[in-house]
Amino acid sequence: MVLRHSSPRRRVGFAIRRVDGQPLTRVDLQYDFLKNIFNDTTCVFTDPYSEHASSKICFRDLYVKAIMHSTKATNALKERLAESPIFATDFAMVSLLVNIGRIDTTMSFFPEMKTNIRTYHPVPALQRTSGSLHDGPRIKHLLQASVFGMLPIDLPRTPEAILARLRSRLSPPTSIPHVISVLANYTYQIGRTHFSEQLDFIDLFLRADVSSFSRARAFLWLCYNYSENLSTDDDYDEESVPNPFADHRLVNEPSFSLLTPEEIALENVDSEEEKTLAEKLIAQRNHIAKTQAAKETNKETIGEDDEIIRSPDDEDKLKVNRRGKTREFDWGTRTAAAKERKAAADKRRRERIKQKAKDEEAVSHLEKLKPSDGDCDAVAPTSEPLLRAKTYSSAQHLSSSQRGPEPSLLFHHQYSSHGQDVMHGTTIPRGESYPPNRLRIIPDRTTLEHAWHVVTTRDPLLDSDDEHGNEYDRRDYGM
Repeated sequence: MVLRHSSPRRRVGFAIRRVDGQPLTRVDLQYDFLKNIFNDTTCVFTDPYSEHASSKICFRDLYVKAIMHSTKATNALKERLAESPIFATDFAMVSLLVNIGRIDTTMSFFPEMKTNIRTYHPVPALQRTSGSLHDGPRIKHLLQASVFGMLPIDLPRTPEAILARLRSRLSPPTSIPHVISVLANYTYQIGRTHFSEQLDFIDLFLRADVSSFSRARAFLWLCYNYSENLSTDDDYDEESVPNPFADHRLVNEPSFSLLTPEEIALENVDSEEEKTLAEKLIAQRNHIAKTQAAKETNKETIGEDDEIIRSPDDEDKLKVNRRGKTREFDWGTRTAAAKERKAAADKRRRERIKQKAKDEEAVSHLEKLKPSDGDCDAVAPTSEPLLRAKTYSSAQHLSSSQRGPEPSLLFHHQYSSHGQDVMHGTTIPRGESYPPNRLRIIPDRTTLEHAWHVVTTRDPLLDSDDEHGNEYDRRDYGM
């Protein structure tokens, strides 16, 4: 039996909440904290994407490579990340915020967004180039698909599971985005274990009263501890490698520096260029939104059934088919064909309504002619050449394939598996038409009543002796 791991709840209200069109400032992002992380050039992380096992890179390159090697990364994104280091760093910063849940799946960062289930937000501090930062859901799926060499069932889902893989000489134990996601899920446990409950893991992305530099060093310390080497040598025969991001004044642990209100005001300050860029992006988004709303209004006024009204200038336009060939489109002919299809559909609908009314009238007439003494046969003149009869189970109509060429009523009830139907001593072979001068009135019976009627009015031995008998009758006779 497989047991499901219980995941602790994340901190309530951790994700950024802004109205549509409102930009994300440096304070929202804690930009200086992110900048200290991605500007660190300490090459101590193993490159899992390199052929050389001893290759070491910095955190920024490790995280960008994880994005580029994701199975959800498009070729255009990979080329953009490889060609522009500035865009790669900005995209990695946004991805890190999505990675830990600071940016959720309701946010989008490109003005051409068309869906109404997300809100658009400029990020001027991270939009230094023309590349698209995508949106929350795409980035989240991209990070989830960055895990290498393991099936989903084998992924370590707790900090203890990651350390267990690390003790078994699996370095790195998993991809760096997955390590960060696990640490974010166990934010309180990480704080109790490594930060003496002064801060938890999520506080590294929120606490403006703690210096950005010290929080960035603590974040890198955790990433190194859970992806490269433990901070203790209790479980190793040889001496463990010291964590390069630890405070050397302490015993291989990170330290934090508190800020005064004046010092807090000096961090994460938006520049005038970023404010101007935010206004420009908001105006661009408003223009695109108005254009999209106008297009939706035009679509609603056109209507349904492909009745598209085009201007005469559009008649000469060409359309490319799947084979790459061009062909002319005559919009007048297309509109006329759509109208003809609609008229034919309306005509068929009216004919079905008329036929249904005739059938109901015929059934009503049959019920009035039904004898009261329980006799199944009645003689009545028929004005309609084809009348539909009720079966024992429901008022199902006979199909056109059952009617035959003669304008008379065919009868075969659905419960019998034999080739003939015997009703009150009258045998009617299957497939033959009922006499045109006789009207068959079928009484309403339940399934049990009909079964009793068949048993008491049918002699299978007598019918099976006939050389024209049904194969089912001959089989019953043989048994």
